[in-house]
Amino acid sequence: MAKINIESCEGGLYGVGPTDERVTLGENQIILEHKGGDSLPLKATSIRISGYGNSYRGVVGTEGSGRVEGDTTVHYYDLSSEGKNPDYMARNGAALEDGFWDVGERLILCGQDSAEGDSYSSVKVSVGGGKNTSDNYGFKAGSEISLKVIDSEGRNVIADRTAAVEFVKD
Repeated sequence: MAKINIESCEGGLYGVGPTDERVTLGENQIILEHKGGDSLPLKATSIRISGYGNSYRGVVGTEGSGRVEGDTTVHYYDLSSEGKNPDYMARNGAALEDGFWDVGERLILCGQDSAEGDSYSSVKVSVGGGKNTSDNYGFKAGSEISLKVIDSEGRNVIADRTAAVEFVKD
């Protein structure tokens, strides 16, 4: 079995607070490290993150759209670059090259990993049970997240970790 650790977890609720203290979706980052054991196939490994956070619902500038805040669940259906923002590949290229997450490799998850526009996204975000979000996320600084790495085929939990969300450092 693989040993996965949370190396760091930084973020904050995006678009909240004084302008000079606001956190962007891209600044919400969780760095995971594969510390030992089996290599994990990217297409058959998923991640579920939960905690207090926010996302965006609706189309920017339309009636009824805006930030939604509450209990937030993020589901990465797989860890490949398919259905994700191109920056996901740029950040994680070394770990994604051979289709496996190997010992010593890091994965950097970001609040802006979902696919752009109307493209299929393999990252899904729900807030307060509502699933109609932009599939981007931010987690509240000072709160705790729970992160599970799951074997998608066997539905076995590979790792179950918690971490405190630290406010983004300048």
